[in-house]
Amino acid sequence: MSELIKHYRQLVGIAKGWALKNLVGWSDDSHRDLLARHGAIALEGRVSASTLNVPQLGAVLDDYERRGWPRHKQVFKGGGSNSPRAGKTVPPRIAHLVRLWGKLGQAGK
Repeated sequence: MSELIKHYRQLVGIAKGWALKNLVGWSDDSHRDLLARHGAIALEGRVSASTLNVPQLGAVLDDYERRGWPRHKQVFKGGGSNSPRAGKTVPPRIAHLVRLWGKLGQAGK
């Protein structure tokens, strides 16, 4: 299984959890109806995201975004200018460690 499909399936699970907590009247059946609307088929008696390909999973995630799911969370300042939440500032020593870690990765270490 490709890493992208695995990542998208994980995001669909996160979006489902968000919807169950934040959308009034949202249920597991609502989630399965949403999956079926985007092409999921019944596997072993239940509709599953594992039957979707990457474009279909992307469409499911876009649908959750239209319902208000904040797909991209901003944790640190400077990550995105359109986030409504104020992020944390990155301490200089942490920023330095992240830069060093990136250089190590580029060097193949």
